[in-house]
Amino acid sequence: MTIKINLLQKQPEVGVKSFLAVAVVAVLIHLLWHMVLQQKIAAATKYQGYLQQELSALIIPAYNDNNLIKQQSVEQRLARSGANLEQKRADFVQIFEMLQQGVSRNLYLTQLLIKNGEVKIVGHARSMSDLMRLATMLTAYKHGSNTPSIQKITSQNSGYSFVLFMPKENKGNTNLAGLPDLATAARKGKVQELPE
Repeated sequence: MTIKINLLQKQPEVGVKSFLAVAVVAVLIHLLWHMVLQQKIAAATKYQGYLQQELSALIIPAYNDNNLIKQQSVEQRLARSGANLEQKRADFVQIFEMLQQGVSRNLYLTQLLIKNGEVKIVGHARSMSDLMRLATMLTAYKHGSNTPSIQKITSQNSGYSFVLFMPKENKGNTNLAGLPDLATAARKGKVQELPE
């Protein structure tokens, strides 16, 4: 029998112990990485909240300033609109008072159009004197310092149909002086239209 002697040193078993050591180190690294990421996420969330507060602190005053500006502009528009409505109301009242004085029993108004400061009156007069009375009342009214113009007059069986126009701006078109000539032409049955 021979005796065998192993002169090599015993090598530790690399198997299970080394695997466990590597696994423990990996788990520790993973836990440390997870903690670092959690801290970064928490810091980013906190910074995002801070930025959101700063942004809302900037936006709310700007929003309030915009609302204040919008509210002031709306109030100014309402004030201007109210003043315009008061002026229009005064004009309407004045027009209706003038018509009440100028319309006789033999004069019938079929249309009264008031648009953009211009007044158009359509009606029927039994006699030319009734139409002249309305025209003189309109001239006395001086709607915007303008006198009315007769746009159309026609003779009918029971009188005269007419269209009077009162422009907003003075165009130098005052056709009341031609009214008797129009009356003569209307009696003859001719339709007269004057340029606008």
